Amino acid sequence: MKSSFTRKASNMMERSKRWLEDSEVALDRGNFDNAVYMAQMSVESSTKAVLLLFGLDYPKEHDVSGPFRQLLDRPDTPEWFKEEIPTISDVIHTLAEIRGLAAYGYEHNMTVQDFEGKAPKYFEKAKRTYEQTKRLLAEVFHDR
Repeated sequence: MKSSFTRKASNMMERSKRWLEDSEVALDRGNFDNAVYMAQMSVESSTKAVLLLFGLDYPKEHDVSGPFRQLLDRPDTPEWFKEEIPTISDVIHTLAEIRGLAAYGYEHNMTVQDFEGKAPKYFEKAKRTYEQTKRLLAEVFHDR
């Protein structure tokens, strides 16, 4: 039987997957600002799911890179994942910073084309983050 934390983390990962899929669709359609925004939401959802499952409280904000780095100090964090934490933390931080511009760039006279060069790169980073967090949670769920 899944605990409420496990169930919530699983739901968060499902949401992360949908954000990622929608980011890819937006990228294919040339909606680069939306692709960046949805990539950020995917990263935020999957990394918060990890924090939740490890019992770490996360702030109700978009950049959870600080709390995420705390996983480096935990003995129950697998070594392979510890190697990923600095990179994932950088992705969390970078996407959280650009999220506002992706959503409200028009307030700064930005257009969808301003995100064209960045969107594919951010999508790939979000995809890798999703894959790594999914692998970790599969291992943790297996043990619970």
